[in-house]
Formats: sequence, C-alpha cells, structure tokens
Amino acid sequence: MKTVISVFLLLTAITAGAQMPATELWITNVSTDTVTNQMKFSKPVPIVTGHVYNNQPSFTPDGNSFLFSSSTDSTQTDIYQFMLKDSGIVQLTDSPESEYSPEMYEKDKISVVRVEENKAQRFCSLNKEDDYQANLLVNFNDSVAYYGWIDKDNVALCVLNNGKTELQIFTLSNQQYILQMAEKTGRCFGRFTAGEFFFVVKETDSTGMILHFDMATQNLSEFCPLLTGSEDFVLTPDGSVWMGKEGKLFQFDFNKKEWTELTDFSKTLGNFYRMAISPDGKRLVMVSYHGKKP
Repeated sequence: MKTVISVFLLLTAITAGAQMPATELWITNVSTDTVTNQMKFSKPVPIVTGHVYNNQPSFTPDGNSFLFSSSTDSTQTDIYQFMLKDSGIVQLTDSPESEYSPEMYEKDKISVVRVEENKAQRFCSLNKEDDYQANLLVNFNDSVAYYGWIDKDNVALCVLNNGKTELQIFTLSNQQYILQMAEKTGRCFGRFTAGEFFFVVKETDSTGMILHFDMATQNLSEFCPLLTGSEDFVLTPDGSVWMGKEGKLFQFDFNKKEWTELTDFSKTLGNFYRMAISPDGKRLVMVSYHGKKP
C-alpha cells in the first residue's frame, strides 16, 4: 500500500474583487466491503459554513481535520479549518487579502496562494506562531495560480504567463528555478511519496493527461488520461486515481486502460469537481457546484 503524503486541490486563478461561484463542501466515509471487496461510500453530508463560496479542501497530515478557503461576501476569502471530531469550524485568517489553496506543509505552517489588493498572486506561508500572518515563500513571483509540494524544499508552481499557464519547479532554500515547462498545466497536483509529483497537462478544454515527474531521475512519464471533461483528481493510499464527472465518482482501471464508475452522488450533492482524501483513505471531501463548472 502506498502512503499518500498529500493531495493538492488548487486555485483557479480568480481576479481580486471578482464574484466567486457558489460552491459547497461535502464529506463521505469510504470503506471496503469485506465480502465483495468493493468500495463503499456513505451518504455525503454537507459541511454547513453559512458562506456561499467554500473550496480547495486539503486534509491535515494527522487526518483529524481539513483546511479550506471560504468567503463571507463572495469577493474576499480566508482560510478555515474543519474539525472532524466535533464538526467545529475555526477561522484561521482574517485579512484584506484573499487566501486560497491551503496546505499544511509543516506542523502549524500552512502554505497558500494569496491574492493581494493589487491583484498580485503570491505563494506564501502562514505560521500559527505569527497568528497566521503571511510570509513570502517565493520572493519575486507575483503570478502564482496554484502549486503542489514535491518535498520539503521543492515545490511545483503553475504560473500565469500572458494569459497562459506554465509549470515551474522552484527550490525554496536558494530561491531558484530548476525546471520550467511551457505546458498548458491544469490546476491539480498530487504525490504518493516525497520527491515525485503528478500534474495535469490539458490537450483541449475537455481532454488531457496526468503526468508523473520524478525529481531524482528528472524522468517525465504518462500516468493516465484524464476523464473526458474533468481535470481534478485525487490519489488514494492504495495507489488508485479518482476523478468526478456529472455527479459520479470514477476510478482509472490500469488493466483495462479505462475509467470505471465507483459510485453515483448525483442525487445527493449533484455535480462536483475538486476533492481531497484523508491520509488513511477513509474520508473523501468533495466540492459541489451549480450550473457551469467554475
């Protein structure tokens, strides 16, 4: 069994001050039937925040909570934490800037993309000891759209460049780029172990491929095709890859080389796209939306 270090469900670049879409968080329990060996999913339960916009969930390493970005006014976002034990919600930031895509990368340290009042999009750290005030992790790039941790010192950045996205691997300790790829990179990243990462390259608006990059060998390889019309994926502890489409959850079958349906959530939460899975694989959080996919 592989251990999922983390899954990165990341920010679609949102212009500061723009109206954000209505999105909701839902959580379901995941288990395996001991007789049939089939995956089982409980009825999804909504996470009630009282806010219109709730997005980019990511579980903390201990699996006891997850972080997410949320907005009270549909224009500015802060970071919140949902506690699984008592369903409590804690607001972590309260700033004039907008923070997106929270990820706990070290104990009491959260990485985010912060959209400043001048629309600069910066990769920052929020430290609990500093009352979650933002500190720059990348000093000179103000066009970061989304990101994924590779290891403790290297991060994959998807950067906006003249309206297009390109992938850049950045080393924090020396503030240098070690690789840049001018690809049409998607918003989702993931990894099973430190030193590797998976990312999306889109061929068209509805098709593309999940690629795997190994830092040690610098080897880039194809992992699996995207589910047509989707780009957000999660990697599970057993080595599987899941994606959602039209309210249904799919898993890629590497033997048959095709996507197969796991379960249908369309009658409970409707359409969903972004997801986060707990480190033990027992809980799945999904982001639902109404109308056109954000």
